[in-house]
Amino acid sequence: MFSRHFAHWPPGLARTLEVPRTSVYTNLAARAGQHPDKVALNYYGTRVTYAELKRAADALAGFLQNRCGVRRGDRVLLDLQNCPQFVISYYGILRADAVVVPVNPMNRRDELRHYVEDAQASVAIVGQEVYGEIEGLEGLRHLLVVAYSDYLREPTDLPVPPFVRAAPISHAAIAWKAALAAGLSPGEHKAGADD
Repeated sequence: MFSRHFAHWPPGLARTLEVPRTSVYTNLAARAGQHPDKVALNYYGTRVTYAELKRAADALAGFLQNRCGVRRGDRVLLDLQNCPQFVISYYGILRADAVVVPVNPMNRRDELRHYVEDAQASVAIVGQEVYGEIEGLEGLRHLLVVAYSDYLREPTDLPVPPFVRAAPISHAAIAWKAALAAGLSPGEHKAGADD
């Protein structure tokens, strides 16, 4: 074990870390149970608590399983900027016992086609600014489209890019917000530490 850095280690702090033998989603559920009202995310002044994050992840998992047919081990493409919906989607995909396939939102159609085919993804969660790049790609049966402005709930003096302020646009795809509002419950969480 490499130990040279121990000479500079803060006194009283453990030098090892026990990693829980649970799924990543289970860790979120534990935090939400212990600290439901603590802030998990702060997005341009809008605070999202652990309880709210877990509730949204569960609702998304229920939608993915019940409406999109996502099963254990299925791949779900995640094509979003840094936003609450990225974090919620990440945990929601894991809660559905599926695999997160994060892609760079700067990718264009041919690159996205490759990711869809390579991962064999049939579901994608995308920002509305990249919807045109992925719309109609063969293999994708379900597209959930995110409007970043859904989480701009508080006034802010921070500079907010226009694509983040943009109101939701009507698409042929499923609005991410509507997916959560469907109120569908996910099945039993079967993923473990090695998933």
